[in-house]
Amino acid sequence: MSTLHLSDSVSKLSGVGTMRAAQLGELGIETIKDLLYYAPFRYETVEREVTIANLQPETTVCIHAQVISKIPIKTARFASMLKVTVADQTGKLDLTWFNNRFILSSLKVGEQYYFTGKVSAFKGKPTITNPSVERETPEFGSLVPVYHESADITSRFLRKLVKQALEQTYLADDPKMLDIYKKHKLIALKAALNTLHRPEAEGGVLKSARDRLA
Repeated sequence: MSTLHLSDSVSKLSGVGTMRAAQLGELGIETIKDLLYYAPFRYETVEREVTIANLQPETTVCIHAQVISKIPIKTARFASMLKVTVADQTGKLDLTWFNNRFILSSLKVGEQYYFTGKVSAFKGKPTITNPSVERETPEFGSLVPVYHESADITSRFLRKLVKQALEQTYLADDPKMLDIYKKHKLIALKAALNTLHRPEAEGGVLKSARDRLA
């Protein structure tokens, strides 16, 4: 296994060919550094899969459901809005995405996906806004990073690439900056990147990682 460097192209990662590299480029990810600095915008903790009939407000859940319909809606407030109705064996649920133009093309009517997000109530009925979407079973019981996605690049795929990059990339702090890092109590680069993408808990440690990478 060869050692990678932050300046290397993401195409050096296993699973990234010409097409994937172009798709990642649409997200601004061209180098290993771009990938490792592509920070999650939120983290999810889901203990298990639940059915639509058992949804409770203010809980973060994962449902496995089939897309029944999808309707793009034009509004003055949002650049784009998409309402999707999904169903499992126990009932139906409306999902809503705002300002995510990729979801419309990526979700296929009649196909099943795992949707993860926080349940809220709208007009007395449960709903989930901007849930993450996966085709494969999510990683239950752990704090999972969620990234901004595209129609072709999912959070799950990014997590696989990040894991590979963290294991293969040479990550060392600039010796000339060590005194500055120590003065400001900043953690090492490798520790910061590992914490950013593989946090054991949210809070102070995660803040330290973000401060180091700022």
